[in-house]
Amino acid sequence: MKNKLLLLLVLSLILETSITTLPLIVGLIVVITVLLRKSWVFLLAFATGFIFDILSLGTVGTSSIFLVCVVFLILLYRNKFEIETVPFVFIASFLSSFVFLLFLKTGFVFIQALIVGAISLLLFQFLKNPIRIGR
Repeated sequence: MKNKLLLLLVLSLILETSITTLPLIVGLIVVITVLLRKSWVFLLAFATGFIFDILSLGTVGTSSIFLVCVVFLILLYRNKFEIETVPFVFIASFLSSFVFLLFLKTGFVFIQALIVGAISLLLFQFLKNPIRIGR
């Protein structure tokens, strides 16, 4: 499962820096944090944000700090809330992508955040309960 998630993270990094303005990385980091709940996700979020800033020619470190804060908040509240639920994943990915888009000052923030929330939700459902063909 880790290999699938890392491959998806690289794919979303390529898509976000070249084709789309959707914050796919933010939604995927939320899904990875919820599914794995490991401390090395901090390092993964920091490295992904750093690479994203370099490839998108942004201020280096801003996305890294934001992604690390998102991971921190999710792991901080994992004992107070049930984080492996559909509503939590949707709300966390929606809010984090909404704030990220406001921070980047892009257009259509609400619609893009809804799309990222839906994509994160579908990805979470698929990775948590994979489709099995046959027996």
